[in-house]
Amino acid sequence: MFNGILYNTRFKPLACILLIAVYAPLFCASSKPAEVQQPSYNPYRTLAQFCMPTLAGQMIEENKKDLELVKAIAEKTTKLPPFDIAQLRVNPVEKLSMAYAILAATTTSEYSSAQDVLAEGTIRDLKLFSAQGDSKPLFDTLDNTQTTFGKIQLQKILLEPCSDIFLLEQRQLIIKNLIDNEPLLNEITTQLEKIKNVEPMFFWFWKLSSVPTIEEFNKYDGPWFNNSPFARQMWGSLANFMKLVTLGFAALSTAVSITIAINDWRREYLWGPGLLGMALTLWSGIYFFQSHRKAQSDMYAIHATMNNIALFVNTSVTLGGLVEKNTHLRILFPDYGLLKNVFQSSAAHGKELVELLSKSTFTSNPSFFSYQGRAQVAFKLFNELKDQMTQALIALGQLDAYAAIAKLYKKYAQDPKTPFCFPKYVDMDKQSLNIDNAWLPGAPESSDPRITSMAILLAQSFGIAPAQSMTLTPCNKINATTPIS
Repeated sequence: MFNGILYNTRFKPLACILLIAVYAPLFCASSKPAEVQQPSYNPYRTLAQFCMPTLAGQMIEENKKDLELVKAIAEKTTKLPPFDIAQLRVNPVEKLSMAYAILAATTTSEYSSAQDVLAEGTIRDLKLFSAQGDSKPLFDTLDNTQTTFGKIQLQKILLEPCSDIFLLEQRQLIIKNLIDNEPLLNEITTQLEKIKNVEPMFFWFWKLSSVPTIEEFNKYDGPWFNNSPFARQMWGSLANFMKLVTLGFAALSTAVSITIAINDWRREYLWGPGLLGMALTLWSGIYFFQSHRKAQSDMYAIHATMNNIALFVNTSVTLGGLVEKNTHLRILFPDYGLLKNVFQSSAAHGKELVELLSKSTFTSNPSFFSYQGRAQVAFKLFNELKDQMTQALIALGQLDAYAAIAKLYKKYAQDPKTPFCFPKYVDMDKQSLNIDNAWLPGAPESSDPRITSMAILLAQSFGIAPAQSMTLTPCNKINATTPIS
């Protein structure tokens, strides 16, 4: 057909040129090899797919407990005030599910070579994150983390074994530094426990119940005050001043009324202006406190909530400071800066919020004279900026994961039968493996065929291995069963 067209147009050079211009790119394009589209990969979604189905039963039980708690509160009041929802707990399974979603939403899905080292079938065969029946996943025997984000980052390290010797040795140096510096390791653990204790209130900000709460919060002073942190703090200060004025006026009115009433009683004039003044003062006082009771209750809840958030943020900053003070660790773990600058530097009002949460307001219990404007500003800013702290949460989880690996090593260090070692990595063209007395965590007496594979996996992920000694060339592919040779 193409030749025929050229024949019919051989006396029409312009037409030939046009035909060649149209058809030539088609032939050239067909000669190029098609690009292979690599599958996208999001480690947090992958972890959720492996871990969450096994927790379905526990999730049902936890949801039943939550419903019972709601019913118990509903029996005490016909209508649940919005901020009472904030006191409901976020159960452990719910925390884990929400943490996966938070991290996955801000992590770019792209191809990773980690997918090639540990295949999905191998993960299931090794029973890393899920197991059937009464048996426990291997990860549960290795987990010494304190926080939900630490647990997920430790899972991620195990999910993504590394074949880069430099990165593996860097990870080993971090673990060794924590093991050799026991006071630092203990202090990090103490700070992480503080975060663990306030996690339920932290995760509450990502629950749907926070949406009507914010709407209710915005009703108090109008949009102008809500959009101006300075104005809201000043308004809070003015509100406290007006409380003092109101109480002073009430006290003065009461004193004057009592004085007049006493004089009236002396003159046997029982229903004089003094008694009437006392009645009016009492009525106005009751009306004032009753009309402000709902708003005051909500402000107490806001303040109590932000006390927990302040503890979370300030503890993160403290952890960053602990790493910074350690000469070696701050070089090995440069992400400590994310812990000190909890919200991304580009986030508006980020530094302002960190400074605000460090105030003494958030170390005291809510009271009638609390600095409510400051608590309101912190509440609103945190709700707006919470998604900007994902990188800090990842850094927090990584530090928790490294501390957990160090504690795992120390836990078995005293037992000569089941020790952990720091593997030596050799760069060779040919695969090399030399392992002495490997054992399987959770089943030290077992002759399980997964022993060698797990030792290799832990050596290329945690940087430690369950064996007396180990030398290996990092593998590019780890199978479920690897025979010892």
